[in-house]
Amino acid sequence: MAVYATPDDLAAWLDAPAPHGAARLLRVASQIVDDMLIGAIYETTDDGAPTDPEVANRLREATCAQAAYLAALGDDTGATTQAGTRSIGGVSVSRAEAAPRWAPQALLVLRAGGLIPIHPHVPARPAWWLAWETQGRR
Repeated sequence: MAVYATPDDLAAWLDAPAPHGAARLLRVASQIVDDMLIGAIYETTDDGAPTDPEVANRLREATCAQAAYLAALGDDTGATTQAGTRSIGGVSVSRAEAAPRWAPQALLVLRAGGLIPIHPHVPARPAWWLAWETQGRR
């Protein structure tokens, strides 16, 4: 698994010292960024790092945004995404609405870089598809 940013990158992004546990936050943030990138197509090295410097910059920026978000939530485990109501016998327990797992800023960085796939890649499109797309009939 690639880790897309270092504690020094995070400190530069925060414009402050990296928080305690920055290496763990960045590992978890990189996993979440990987989840955001499902369906994205870009060249990588054998260890999963992007070969294009612009893609690498976007992944570093998104990872730092995601790590900062996790630090602000105080939850790098995803426990806050488990909101809802549970009942056992006559006892009901409610939790507040969950925070989204994906940091909004990380999504913006990846979307602006064209890395969040909007349209799925369809390997076996019919022959008429390209002509249909190029005539503006999306």
